[in-house]
Amino acid sequence: MQLREQREIAKADKNFEALLNNSLPQIYVDLGIDHWSPTSLNKPVGIDLILKLIFTQEERRLFYVGPKAHFGNYPGNNHPMHVADQIWFGQSEVLNLAVHEKYNWDQMMESVQQDINAQDLSYNKTDKHQHQHHKKLMPAVLENWHKAYKAISLQGKVICERTVTGDLGSHATGLGRIDYEGDHALIEYKTKPPRRGKMKADGTYGFSTQAIPKDVQIEHARQTAFYWHATGRKLKPFVAYVNEKEWKVFDPNTSDMLTVAAMEDHIEYYKRQAQLRDNLIQASQGDMKKLLGMIDPDFGHNFYWNIGDQFVIKAKQSINNALSKEG
Repeated sequence: MQLREQREIAKADKNFEALLNNSLPQIYVDLGIDHWSPTSLNKPVGIDLILKLIFTQEERRLFYVGPKAHFGNYPGNNHPMHVADQIWFGQSEVLNLAVHEKYNWDQMMESVQQDINAQDLSYNKTDKHQHQHHKKLMPAVLENWHKAYKAISLQGKVICERTVTGDLGSHATGLGRIDYEGDHALIEYKTKPPRRGKMKADGTYGFSTQAIPKDVQIEHARQTAFYWHATGRKLKPFVAYVNEKEWKVFDPNTSDMLTVAAMEDHIEYYKRQAQLRDNLIQASQGDMKKLLGMIDPDFGHNFYWNIGDQFVIKAKQSINNALSKEG
């Protein structure tokens, strides 16, 4: 990260803040909702809305994130410095790299190690074991990440993390970031972190490799479809899966989840999800308490509410207040 941060970063041409707020109804502005991302539309409606409504962006950045969620960030944040011609940061900054400015392999590995070491104090006692195991695996993961990239062989200018917008038939626009993009294709990367077993008698854990799926998972296909849609439906979509032992690449020729017909179905799914959210927002007339009283927070979900006890408590209190008779 330190090496990358020393590079000069230039402003991109597009003003995304103005774009997102263009003709946005006031009730969306009041609620602080200006876009839908593929990852948010993959969430249950209630969970997505409550996370957006109750917590500020600063609070969301403080959510507890376990080591599995970071497993793909280490190669994803650093491999582009080895191969990309342009990298986007945030929504309006770009870094253009000449050939001599790109990381060599050792520099990339150094940056990965800096990133993963920076997380040493971030995890609870159980997750620390997982994090330490990830450290051992990361060189092999990075090797497989690069092998998948070379197998696809992007042509022309390689751009990473470009922010794109797409119309989903909603008042709020769709917004996402493409992992890798060339002249004729785009790549969405997904990693499979190892599974942790039960604690052994000596207080340690065993780990096993999580298999790469036999086909593209539906949520990953939908996410890729949004990028395909946002880039004019012209780029060939690839989904690359990586773990510490192997890699596999899917494209429209090897997966029915990525054909044009399937991609169109995925976009229709996102449009329906955006419309569901629109309907709830409009029914609430911008009243956040009323809107919170209309949604199912699904606090029993085993993944989305693993954000830290203090935040879960705040969310439950907000829902209870919205449902109270006094409200």
